[in-house]
Amino acid sequence: MNRFTSGKRVAVALAIAVVALTAGVSAAGAKSGPSQVTVPINFSFGCGLSTKKGNGKATFIREKGLLTVKTELHGAFPGKYRVILGSVDSTIGCYAVTGFFDTFGVDGSGEGHSSKTIAMPFLQSFVIAVVNFDNGAIYQSGIVRIGSS
Repeated sequence: MNRFTSGKRVAVALAIAVVALTAGVSAAGAKSGPSQVTVPINFSFGCGLSTKKGNGKATFIREKGLLTVKTELHGAFPGKYRVILGSVDSTIGCYAVTGFFDTFGVDGSGEGHSSKTIAMPFLQSFVIAVVNFDNGAIYQSGIVRIGSS
């Protein structure tokens, strides 16, 4: 069995997709704090939130009610990835998926990047999961807290 298609990774990717379809978004008023935060993205199995040096980085920028998320992967498994933005939800022990944020490709050298801006005036704590639904590879950030602009 190939390590990219093992049942465990596919099950985790499918669980993220199911949560995306069923989870609601909880909004809270944005407070002061940094308006730009950069965190590592690490190879992961679901909610394993690590802060060590990773396979890339995610930069969150909040400006005038807009949230820009820039992701970079290095040394990642090649393929097409979806960026999933999650809001922190202590009731499920990890995060509720807010939605699919962007799609991008990682080339044969393991390099890929994405940048997208959306209206997101209220949520303040986020998690990014970058998921390849074809082979089950998941790269994930830790929890990011960002203030209003």
